[in-house]
Amino acid sequence: MDENVSTTMNVFLIIANVINVIYNVPQVIKTYQTKSTRDFSGWFLSLRIVGNVIWVAYAIEVDSMLMLINNVVTVVASIFIGYYKCIEIYKDNYNDISKKNYKQFNMECEKCKSLQEGKKCSLCSSCDYSYELNAEHLGELVDK
Repeated sequence: MDENVSTTMNVFLIIANVINVIYNVPQVIKTYQTKSTRDFSGWFLSLRIVGNVIWVAYAIEVDSMLMLINNVVTVVASIFIGYYKCIEIYKDNYNDISKKNYKQFNMECEKCKSLQEGKKCSLCSSCDYSYELNAEHLGELVDK
């Protein structure tokens, strides 16, 4: 209990802590299970962390353990979700680079449909046929 505030306010702080856990824990579990944070804005997560770190500092300053617990839970949940957001951004950027490199160097021979590098098909030895990007091979390459 926080001795700096009334009993009524302490009850509200306890209720706020319970609600905080109720809305943070399921989202952390969902993020962990799906490994997806597509619906979260990076700005939202960043500002949420910064804002709650300030509240943590304030809770320490006014010696409010209940407020401290509430904001620490939010900071930890936000950092956890932010971690997966960073991984997702990295993977998206990596896949974009892989697709560009694939389009540049890997083509499919129209005659024998084999995946080739360069301009001449090594299987059918044909260089008279044009080359097209095969989206099916692209998906396999990017997923690996």
